[in-house]
Amino acid sequence: MTNDHTINEPSASGTVLQLDRREGPFPAFSLRLARGEKLGLHGVNGSGKTTLLEHIAGLRRGTGIDSRSAPGIRVAYQPQHPPRPLGWPLSVRDYARLAGLPETALPARLRPHIGRRCDGLSGGQFQQLALAATLAGGADLILLDEPTHHLDREGLGWLNETLGALPAACILISHDRDWLAAHTARILELPAPRDGQDGVE
Repeated sequence: MTNDHTINEPSASGTVLQLDRREGPFPAFSLRLARGEKLGLHGVNGSGKTTLLEHIAGLRRGTGIDSRSAPGIRVAYQPQHPPRPLGWPLSVRDYARLAGLPETALPARLRPHIGRRCDGLSGGQFQQLALAATLAGGADLILLDEPTHHLDREGLGWLNETLGALPAACILISHDRDWLAAHTARILELPAPRDGQDGVE
């Protein structure tokens, strides 16, 4: 049984990202991501899904991954737990303004809370606010780590609809493989780390 995982590659024309990994805690793989393509990352805890996104976002080094992106590509990354301004007198309006999110682009359910402090929002409300800012930022490549966390049915419906209409390429992490299959064209399965190695999550 081999540890090589080569993703079926789309045409190089319109490629926004090329990744290659040959050794180390990750299994070997090679993939291209096309403009507008949605790719899912799936695997057990510790398989390195978050590490891979952080590498692409430029937040982690030493992974042994060779990543190349098209010139001028804008990348947006939302971690599994987006930073929340606890204890700051920052309202939803302030957060949206700082993120460059027009108030008209706020999810409808958040608009009645436009003057409310962010530290007074529920987990689902803040997750949706952070997602709205990330998705509406005009990036060419969007990286989302467990974006469905804390979302109720209405919030999940908003996310599904927004992703479906999004022209940007996306890489999505989720433990829900069925959700990934419904919203991505391909899924990269990251196996558990080999004995004595840690994929880092």
